Amino acid sequence: MTTATVRSVSRPWVWLAIALQFLVLLGMAGEREWIVQTGERLWLRTAPVDPRDPFRGDFVRLSYEVSRLGPRQLGFDPQQRVLPEGAQVFAALERGPREVARLRQVMETPPESGPFLRGRVQRGWYPWNGLEVKYGIEQLFVEQGRGQEIEARQGERQGVQVPLEVELALNGRGTAVITGHRWSPLGIGLRTLRRDGEAEQSAPAPAPGAQEPIPLFELTLQNVSAAPLALVLLPEECSFALESVAWSPQALAPVRSECDGLAPAAGQILTLAPGDSWQRRFDFTESRWQVVLDDKTLPIDRLPWEQRFRLIYRPPAAERVAQPPGAAQVWHGELPSRAFHGRGQID
Repeated sequence: MTTATVRSVSRPWVWLAIALQFLVLLGMAGEREWIVQTGERLWLRTAPVDPRDPFRGDFVRLSYEVSRLGPRQLGFDPQQRVLPEGAQVFAALERGPREVARLRQVMETPPESGPFLRGRVQRGWYPWNGLEVKYGIEQLFVEQGRGQEIEARQGERQGVQVPLEVELALNGRGTAVITGHRWSPLGIGLRTLRRDGEAEQSAPAPAPGAQEPIPLFELTLQNVSAAPLALVLLPEECSFALESVAWSPQALAPVRSECDGLAPAAGQILTLAPGDSWQRRFDFTESRWQVVLDDKTLPIDRLPWEQRFRLIYRPPAAERVAQPPGAAQVWHGELPSRAFHGRGQID
């Protein structure tokens, strides 16, 4: 068989391979467009972690709250049922305030009802770091030059940070497509102070047996929107919750019965003009913030270093905030701080 004959025989297969690749790409594009047009819409809270890739144009890498998972969020025991990298999992979601979705549970089979994301294990289970999952929505492409602008608006670790919320369209198999994004109107910052309140304290891990002075935590909430926004500031700091992060060894939180069912009275709603902020110092050695571990009531600075918390601003539900002046401008939702340890280390 001559060279010309071989080429003439193989050429149709080359064109067929090219056509198949084109059809696959066309099918993927068609599926994405179908999801955008018909899929269920919801929002996920996230934060930018990287500004851009010079080879692919500007984009922002995203890390979601549902991406790093602890044992209490899994529908299986990660130490008994080890999932390899690439294993498929399903994140069952529920809608929260402002249509921002919250995680119900991650499982190995799709949930029977409700929206869910289909993802794959990116990094296997480690007791100190949880399980990491990717859902195919970890890149938000933006106009050329806007990647760094978005990163700057998100804020710095030492200052007020503004959560980025991503709009998704979901099909019935858990495939998601990013359709938009928005900024939370409320930014949050957390830092530690010395007991004299005059300087920041870095609070590295103390030497064995050493007694470090326990710092104060200063929380800042800032109106980063273009319109007035109101905070609900209940007595006894009941607008705030202290909760363990998902990957902490135990789920610990103070039991605060004095906060049950509280609704704001006159003077407990504070309206912030655009750009204004509010600050408060929290002393977690106070009894109201103590947690129970192994039948012992302890302040959080006495806990192991791997036990991390977030301070969450969580005002009462809208139906309980109807009468006082300024109620119409109250921001409803929940806004978590960065993770921290009771001795002052902030992640």
